[in-house]
Amino acid sequence: VPGITDTVFFNADSPANPSTTLGAAQSALGMVFNSNAIGGTTLGTLNDFTLTLGTGGINVQSGTQTLNSSITIGGNQTWTNNGSGALTAAGNIAQNGNLTLSGTMPISITGTITAVASRSLILSSGAQASIGALSTTATQTFTTAAGTDLQVNGIISGANVHKDGAGTVTFNEA
Repeated sequence: VPGITDTVFFNADSPANPSTTLGAAQSALGMVFNSNAIGGTTLGTLNDFTLTLGTGGINVQSGTQTLNSSITIGGNQTWTNNGSGALTAAGNIAQNGNLTLSGTMPISITGTITAVASRSLILSSGAQASIGALSTTATQTFTTAAGTDLQVNGIISGANVHKDGAGTVTFNEA
């Protein structure tokens, strides 16, 4: 069982589209879906257990990856998607650190993001991302590099929103 100082590597070249279940709340420094994980991986069922990720974040090198379990962002981290399809985080996200999204393929966070302190969601050069609902009691800053596009598809509640950078933020919810 990995711990908060361990990076979890998904190195499967078969079977195609494997499903993995946490079985209980787990912690890891970060996750890497390396170049052999081309079939894609599905982690958990929607909000089944919570995965706490340390500062190692998520690094997708291949495939289309889906994370259904809830995720706690345990520290400032980067999620990079250079796979062949979208990285989807469908479970709820506790944003306890700043989150940078990067890479050549889309990142979609469809679960509700909750933050209890001022946090930043940062899109680095070339990143394309979408998020669902956001609930925070402080200020949420969206920092978007030139050429990036953040789609906000849910309701933002209890938040002060601040935007920095030359990229685009589009609010799609009424």
